Amino acid sequence: MALGQVARELWLLSGNECTFTGCGERLIREDGFFIGEVAHIHGAEPTSARHDPVLALDKDALRAASNLMLLCPNHHTVIDHPQGRNEHPASKLQRMKKKHEDRFRRAAEHIEALFTDHTRAATVHYAATMCGFDAKLGYVYTAGERAQNVAHVKVIADSLAGVTPSARSLLAFLVAADDLLGTAEVSRRSKRSSTDIRRVMEELDRLGYAYQETEPEEGEPRAALKLRPHDSFDGWDFWGDLKNFCDGDATGIEQVIVDLDFTLLD
Repeated sequence: MALGQVARELWLLSGNECTFTGCGERLIREDGFFIGEVAHIHGAEPTSARHDPVLALDKDALRAASNLMLLCPNHHTVIDHPQGRNEHPASKLQRMKKKHEDRFRRAAEHIEALFTDHTRAATVHYAATMCGFDAKLGYVYTAGERAQNVAHVKVIADSLAGVTPSARSLLAFLVAADDLLGTAEVSRRSKRSSTDIRRVMEELDRLGYAYQETEPEEGEPRAALKLRPHDSFDGWDFWGDLKNFCDGDATGIEQVIVDLDFTLLD
């Protein structure tokens, strides 16, 4: 684990408090000054506190979060001082660290989840042949043409993988819709707030997938949400073909757009 990641883990699990049992000293004071200090449970040098030659920890293990704890300056001194180190063996500090960090672990995991880039974690299942797709829609291609189409759909899949799950979900909703829908209608049907829909539409608009019409034509709903032919489609009405292939079934459309499972097209 990189040093930056180690520091982040220690900080998140500290809850801004000294890890020493019963201390509770704030590591960031009211004046904004950071007083926290990183202490080793097993010391690195032979003369340092709790150095264990039997363990023979390498450099990475000594710097791992599991061997470190955040303390206030006073308790860092207490556990490392020659007169106090024997009262604070590694086993005691490990229990102390676990008890303290467990109090904040769930909250820390929640915070980390809020800042996870889910597009980086997206797993795409690519189409291999597109035979089922072509047969259903009545398309006839040579082997070479089909291979080109498979490669083109891979580009589309990779493009969608760069869209957040919430935006892909709204996109699938619009593709499956039978009519042109406005923000208010989508909010009512999807049980999502208008504010949330507008926020997600900003992403879809920025990435070139859909947009909110500010000047609707006669007969169109107010603030209509319209699909846009994405650059990766190269002029192909992929949304229309996907909807026809799935017979308008939202589940199939979501499998492709939301779950990124293009094997359905095989």
